[in-house]
Amino acid sequence: MTFHRIRFPDKILKNIPPLMMFPVNFIPFPLQGFCLESLLGNIFAEQIEDGDVDFLQGNVLLIHMLDIGLKWFFTFEETGFKLLQSEQDPVVKIQGSVNDYILLASRRIDPDTLFFQRRLEIIGDTEVGLQVKNLLDSVDEDSIPLPVDIVMQCAADYVEKLC
Repeated sequence: MTFHRIRFPDKILKNIPPLMMFPVNFIPFPLQGFCLESLLGNIFAEQIEDGDVDFLQGNVLLIHMLDIGLKWFFTFEETGFKLLQSEQDPVVKIQGSVNDYILLASRRIDPDTLFFQRRLEIIGDTEVGLQVKNLLDSVDEDSIPLPVDIVMQCAADYVEKLC
């Protein structure tokens, strides 16, 4: 039996990451909150302990994935990161494509590069935005849980092949 490799048009392939993320919109909010708050708490544990995340107390950060219309509103409380269920006025908004967030989360590209290339935008309070960028820069790759890192690296491999 002979197998032939199917070649999909690049236009279709480039839309797969946003399509894979689309179901996130249908995950119940409490489950999204639990997963994201726990993950951020683990990844930024050292920064939380050092007080490097305190600038978000009383402030709202919006993470917006433009290509799928997904918006996550975060703040930081004494108990840790908090995903807010309703839309709030953000002090700062970071927006970009799913692909760029994947490359950022997998550490394939640093935040400065994405911001300077205008692939990720920071809108709002510049000082808070700079603190968020510095917080992202400070992530130690060992703080990312292995299963999450494996998924992110595989997703980043795929995204890099598309670009």
